[in-house]
Amino acid sequence: MRLFDLHCDTLTVCMDHSSDLYSNRHHVDIERASHLFDQWGQVFAVYIPDHYDEEAAWQRVCRAVSYFQRAQTSTDPRASFCQFYLSLENRAGIGGDLTRLHTLAEQGVRSVTLTWNGGNRLGNGCMSRDTSGLSAFGKEAVRCIYAERMIPDVSHLNECGFWDVAQIAESRPFVASHSLSRRVWDHPRSLSDEQFRAVADVNGLVGLNLCSDQLGGNGELADRFRRHLDHFLELGGEHILALGMDLDGTNLDESYRGIRVAVYLYEELLKKAYTEALLDRIFFQNSFDFFEKTLTSGTECIKIGT
Repeated sequence: MRLFDLHCDTLTVCMDHSSDLYSNRHHVDIERASHLFDQWGQVFAVYIPDHYDEEAAWQRVCRAVSYFQRAQTSTDPRASFCQFYLSLENRAGIGGDLTRLHTLAEQGVRSVTLTWNGGNRLGNGCMSRDTSGLSAFGKEAVRCIYAERMIPDVSHLNECGFWDVAQIAESRPFVASHSLSRRVWDHPRSLSDEQFRAVADVNGLVGLNLCSDQLGGNGELADRFRRHLDHFLELGGEHILALGMDLDGTNLDESYRGIRVAVYLYEELLKKAYTEALLDRIFFQNSFDFFEKTLTSGTECIKIGT
């Protein structure tokens, strides 16, 4: 099988624990994936906790980018089946300096999650008590993200902020890299049906995550995941649904052995009569097409790869 995952926190977990991205005991490493998948695309998030001040956050971003670049140059030749991309999780990482977006774009950052759960000078996250949308500075930042050929990521953003991004985007794509359905399980981190349709209308992507409190319900992981998948498919999501599992950013039973959980989900869904063609689209092809075609098809979109 093939896998393209839109969000994991493994990069900063490895950095914080002085671990090796090639082989480690966390959820994701290159060695494991090389034995599991015929092709593998992975977006590694540079995660910035809300409690970091802006300068400390920027220094953390710089360290993570350097760590990622070193890891890329030192990987085993067997990893040639991989495609790696960087995202910034929590726009607090560049403080009030929009020129830092240009620096990050040159260093290979391809998407920017505008907030984490709290607020920053751009706007407010989904767990913030402030329900207002993006600030004037935040709206300008979204325009700069597009100008730098990166993509806004609305996961973690509150609903008013989401609609501000959608308005600024107009017909340009944006993503919700690791989000689920609020209709299936009411959680502030998840997307309403209207939000999902807004992402679909601009040919964006919605990556389904494995966060237990957002999946909701009881039973096996695959059954809980399937409820969200089925609902989004009913909304016409076949060509925009993807995986954004949030590995190393969420609790996952050790029995799944980290990224091997994707194999478990794929096999369980096959048993439920999902076609291989549909599963390949969701587990790999939609994200691959987005990065290889959608974001390289116009002057307003991102150039992917280095």
